[in-house]
Amino acid sequence: MKKLRSRGGFSLPEVLLAVALLAILAAGSAVASGVLISTRNGMIQTADAQVVGGTVMESIAGEVRYGLNMTSSGTGEDEVITFDSAVFGPGTTFEKKGGRVKAKSEVSVEPYDLLPEKAYNGLDVKVTLAKDSTDMVKISVTVGKLGSDDKFIKTLWNGEMKVKPLNGIN
Repeated sequence: MKKLRSRGGFSLPEVLLAVALLAILAAGSAVASGVLISTRNGMIQTADAQVVGGTVMESIAGEVRYGLNMTSSGTGEDEVITFDSAVFGPGTTFEKKGGRVKAKSEVSVEPYDLLPEKAYNGLDVKVTLAKDSTDMVKISVTVGKLGSDDKFIKTLWNGEMKVKPLNGIN
């Protein structure tokens, strides 16, 4: 009779307490995982923006540095730098089209993408070129996410560079 009344094992309240503690730990780790994944995705997006912005800036700087017959027209946001490029041809300008930076010239039928479409990874790039008082070209690049009103809702990377055209600006 004593063997039938063995005290080994767990009682129902002990099992319920253990299950409740495991549920609390699981909920906490699910929340922590969500935060970690969100932070990771934000870091990847910022790193992508830095790579895209830096690559676009360096590509434009190289073209501007060695451009021929460079002219500047307009002022402020409407200023346009035009030059003859060894890569893109005469009358080259840079424009934003569909969130991507393209080189357009007098001889090109279609504007040429500086980077493949997939490189942008959902990011939007804004580029401005402006002549300053020392005959240098200031290149400004902003990378971020656009809202429906075509304004940045989130800027992920912003950079500026001054380039001295080796052949001057007319």
